Amino acid sequence: MGEQFINIIFPPLFLLLWGKFCIENHSTNLRLVALFFVSVVSFSQNFAFVYREIHQLIQLFILFLFFISIINNKRIKKISKYPLCFLVFILVSLSTSPFDSDAKIQFINFCVVLGVLSFLFNSIKNEKGLEKILKFIGELAVLSAFSGIVEYILGLSPRIEGTFANPNYFALFIGVGWSVVYCYCSNKLKYLLLIIMTLAIILSGSRAALAFPILFMFWRIIMQKNKRKTFLYGSAAFCFITIVFLSGATRFSNPDVSGSDAERIIFAKIAINMTIDNPLSGVGWGRFISEFSNYSSSVDKIILDNGVIDASKQDRRVTHNDLLRIMAELGLIAFFLVLIFLWKTAMLIYKHKGFGFNCLFPCWAGMLLFSLSHNNLNTAYSWFFLLLPWYVFYQRKYNVFK
Repeated sequence: MGEQFINIIFPPLFLLLWGKFCIENHSTNLRLVALFFVSVVSFSQNFAFVYREIHQLIQLFILFLFFISIINNKRIKKISKYPLCFLVFILVSLSTSPFDSDAKIQFINFCVVLGVLSFLFNSIKNEKGLEKILKFIGELAVLSAFSGIVEYILGLSPRIEGTFANPNYFALFIGVGWSVVYCYCSNKLKYLLLIIMTLAIILSGSRAALAFPILFMFWRIIMQKNKRKTFLYGSAAFCFITIVFLSGATRFSNPDVSGSDAERIIFAKIAINMTIDNPLSGVGWGRFISEFSNYSSSVDKIILDNGVIDASKQDRRVTHNDLLRIMAELGLIAFFLVLIFLWKTAMLIYKHKGFGFNCLFPCWAGMLLFSLSHNNLNTAYSWFFLLLPWYVFYQRKYNVFK
């Protein structure tokens, strides 16, 4: 019961926060968008009671609403062309590979992601609505950070994870919220909340999520024309990075992480070998897991001071890197097109100076960097932030975002 305490107690608190949002905002569409993000933080990885099933039901309900809107309007927003193009590559890859259970599950999963993602973008009508959703995500992240701190105080887990089943994704949600809180929270509370959120990320042991506050400081520096402020922001960023690394609280200096890093190197080599054998369309979407055992003996084991990492003794592993996954499962054409897309997105953000949203670049770049050490393409949550710069661009291009 002790291990489930956080998972049981905090979801109702997230729902109360959503209730407050509903009282303050009368748009049904925004309420539904906010409900999705509540579901992500409260239920998506929560296996207590029926919370996980609630998340699935919420997604199915959103899918139903999306199909109804398609029938009524007979169109979707231009932003949906990107995941639709990705779907085409998925279909091509599956047409040349066995459609096994792993492929079926991942294909269905992406279809759900596509529908939910399209609904989210269709439901946010203007810039004011987007700001309200971003602020709400920040509030959810603050509450999630508090849940982790409570978990740490009670000694329930060596790496805090809140209502998530994985400390890295717990830290990811807080990392996104960190930038939002910095931008939208009042100065009286801002720095206290940022300290609590940073502490939660550190206690989670997630190295990738620490990129979010660092990227935020980096963005403020390059956007700052005032040399005095540039120096201050630069000094603050340097002090933050130094304190974090010297504290010993992160896993950067932990020898146990060498095994995790070695595994990722091995998985990268396996992904490359799969790509060499299947350069055009890959091994099929979702099938890296299926093919892993056929390639696990094709790479050398890595000998460490505290053990040996031997892939041949493992089975059904994932890439822990979305770009490697795309390369291995969809082929080189899809891989290089994704690289071009990411470069164009970075240039779009820089050219338009983040469209006036100071949290846009750190949220996008942080999500991208996180995807380089995790598999992050199975949720509409991650796709939302990866595509958000283009959504804002198209809305303003067609004079809709007012």
